[in-house]
Amino acid sequence: WSSFEKFAEGEVDEEGSRMFFARWFRTYMYHGRSKMLAPGGRAVLWLGAMLSVAAFGRIAYADQPLPSAEFRYDFNGQWTPFAIAIDKSRHVWVTDFFNNAVWELDHSGNVIDATSLPAPAGVAIDASGHVWVAASDFVAELDSSDKVIAVFDNSDTSSADFACPQSVRIDSSGHVWVLNQCGNSVTELIPATGTALNFNNSNNPSPNFNFPQAMSIDKSGNLWVANLAGNSVTELDSSGRAIGFFDNTNTPGANFAMPNSIAFDKRGNAWIVNAGTYADLGSLTELNASGGLIKNINNRNSPGASFDSPQVAAIDNAGRIWVSNLGGSVTELDSNGKAIANLSQPGVGFSQPVGIAIAKDGTIWVANAA
Repeated sequence: WSSFEKFAEGEVDEEGSRMFFARWFRTYMYHGRSKMLAPGGRAVLWLGAMLSVAAFGRIAYADQPLPSAEFRYDFNGQWTPFAIAIDKSRHVWVTDFFNNAVWELDHSGNVIDATSLPAPAGVAIDASGHVWVAASDFVAELDSSDKVIAVFDNSDTSSADFACPQSVRIDSSGHVWVLNQCGNSVTELIPATGTALNFNNSNNPSPNFNFPQAMSIDKSGNLWVANLAGNSVTELDSSGRAIGFFDNTNTPGANFAMPNSIAFDKRGNAWIVNAGTYADLGSLTELNASGGLIKNINNRNSPGASFDSPQVAAIDNAGRIWVSNLGGSVTELDSNGKAIANLSQPGVGFSQPVGIAIAKDGTIWVANAA
């Protein structure tokens, strides 16, 4: 079974678990259990067969969670958390790919409800509180009570071309952007009209999509896409037109290596997470709003980062960058990319952490794949 960890610090953000294998491969590669950390990362609560509260280096058991802990539940089988999003009520929405379900949890980790959808992946929440989920080959809209109120697929949605939809983002106009990993494309869904526009390597000048893995929208409304197999990043404007392409050739020093996540700070800079290769344990690349390289951060030039196959970055209100490492830790860096801490608790804490989401109150939720 799989789970979440929870600890304090941060700002609103949402990210999904972006392992650097295709999602269907990941499903069978990684499963297991996880926990939560209470404020400051000092206490851990297990959502499993037993409840416990732990500090670094020691474990104490309790029949009920202590006041400083959070509650977690074992969902009767293997959990495969794929993505996390947090709504304005601080409810946590989790796509459970393996179990064909979308879970709604309250802020303490209690289960509110679940909705059955086939192979749910990306999740995002719009301004009205509706939840959008990229499922097997369609996109579903759920209301705040978990009820499916609309389904958009290739048969009924004009010009849609959903193919292994992986990630979902919503722009300021309420349009829903869907990343199609198998189709090497991005679909813009206009809910008001039930129509869609599809942008791919054939109908869009030079996007160079190559197994796109994740996307994010900047403060100008531009969409940035991480191309996992292409070791590159594509930028689209709000109309879907490709306006930028950044790789290791035209962005010297970037060292893109299996980029699988993008987060934007308050300055508008893009932080790209590179999962790395067997020879390179991963890195972060910081670009300015124009795609110019600011810096590349790795274990050599940022001692203490201890990147180990990094997956997702989330940025808190103070500008700190939190990075999940599939190797079993979470790295905290300051706004300039200097390592502050690497949180790791062998046998007790993170277990193949992937996705990260940060609530308005600063609570960080981490999805663990094992």
